[in-house]
Amino acid sequence: MLSMSKTNHKPATSADVSQTDVSQYALSDMPVNISNLVVVDDEPYLCSVITEFLTGLDGISVISFTDPELAAKHIKTHDTDMVITDLVIGEISGVDILDTTIEAHPEAIVILMTAYPTVKTAISVLQKGGYDYLVKPFKLERLKTVVMRGLESLNVKRENIRLKDEIGLLKVSSAMLSDSGISDTLNHVKDAALRDCGTLAVGLSLKTSSERIDSLCSHQYRTNDPVLIADLNIRDFLASMPELLPDGKNFRSVVNCETVSGLRRTKVSLPLRSGREFYGWLNVIFGRLCHDADLRFLELLSSSASAAISQTLLGERLTESNLDALRALANAIEARDRYTGGHTDRVCEMAVLIAREIGWGEDKIAELRQGTTLHDIGKIGVPDAILNKTGPLDDYERNIMQKHPEMGVRIIEGIDFLKTASPYILFHHERFDGHGYPMGLAGDDIPIEGRILAVADTFDAIVSDRPYRRGAKPERALREIEEHSGTQFDPDIARVFLRIYRDNPDTIQSLYKDNRAGLRVQNLINEF
Repeated sequence: MLSMSKTNHKPATSADVSQTDVSQYALSDMPVNISNLVVVDDEPYLCSVITEFLTGLDGISVISFTDPELAAKHIKTHDTDMVITDLVIGEISGVDILDTTIEAHPEAIVILMTAYPTVKTAISVLQKGGYDYLVKPFKLERLKTVVMRGLESLNVKRENIRLKDEIGLLKVSSAMLSDSGISDTLNHVKDAALRDCGTLAVGLSLKTSSERIDSLCSHQYRTNDPVLIADLNIRDFLASMPELLPDGKNFRSVVNCETVSGLRRTKVSLPLRSGREFYGWLNVIFGRLCHDADLRFLELLSSSASAAISQTLLGERLTESNLDALRALANAIEARDRYTGGHTDRVCEMAVLIAREIGWGEDKIAELRQGTTLHDIGKIGVPDAILNKTGPLDDYERNIMQKHPEMGVRIIEGIDFLKTASPYILFHHERFDGHGYPMGLAGDDIPIEGRILAVADTFDAIVSDRPYRRGAKPERALREIEEHSGTQFDPDIARVFLRIYRDNPDTIQSLYKDNRAGLRVQNLINEF
């Protein structure tokens, strides 16, 4: 706390500031993290007295101005914690100084001095963001009380800001540690920049090796006021922020402060990177000066975003490696059946088309690719004589063949990252009317994964050559799916697939023209 101790000089308990020798006071114990005070008054002697009085504490820097224009310029361009200004100081009033201070430093404390106090004046000062006012002439005791209370209030404000920052970072960290995914994490980063830094707009400019991550770039605006957005040219700014530097080195935060249409704004662009990998920029706009505290918080947010992107990219690379291994395994299964080369890849792509049409996100589609790739893995346990039999299967052989979904689930049992493939493996031969296998489930009791795969798998089975028959034309496959909608197939899924094919038949027909997977399998077979 601020304390004032009398020296051997005569007390000045009733004197006003203009009559007081400030050398008789010593200041101590004021919070030393508050250091930048500005005094504005057109009376040089009063500025001198207040400055000398407040400069008695180590760590506090006081600068005074008798020219309000110079004071305003200083406040706009320098860190300012407190301003003590006269209400009437020429053409620029103390209220103008108040407005300038609040715009540049929203948390700063502003104290107005006036020799002509009125209730209307006091209310106006407080409504505009002023902290308090002093009535001239005032005693140093009164000045000390108001200043000390204001500094304590500023400490509380900054502590609240620090707590907000910690909460914002906690939310970002929690998103990173949860299963919410990269999209939620980046949204938390943008929300924290908007909410806790008081920015006008936030945007991401990403250029990674992942199309899915890059697609998450979006801009958020703190205001919906079209006039303000137009004046600030927010969209133009976000579109023109720094691109990748050619040498991939020396990435640093870019800060640019300017005034447009009489409104101050600060553009900040922070690099997103991890080690030598560069991912893009976190871009923000302030409608005021950007303070060191703002920049530190934004740097923490950009570090969190970078870590989340790095973690996601690593996961995607690992998933792709796993998927490559699974494709090799699926090809090994198909190599035992010279007629089904490329079946897995075609079914996978058709299932993806259905999933996208019904609104699945990329995370679910990644699981779908894994599941469809493995859906026939259980055929490893089916003897070649049954798998390649040219005639109809007898009851015993059919029983063996119908066990391949259960065999497949047993094969991947205990492999955690393959758990999401189980519904595709186990349920793709269930029927909507309950007459399928292996469990005889019906309707919505069949997981959606199995219902999607059943349609895609059946279409490919009908149009592909099999040991016991030639493949049919696509029109026949479409007709069978339509006729068995509601019995063999989920009618909603069947309807979606039929619409996809009829709206753009080339998309599915191209899967059969470009049968690279089938050729790989056939070449492998021919080698033996």
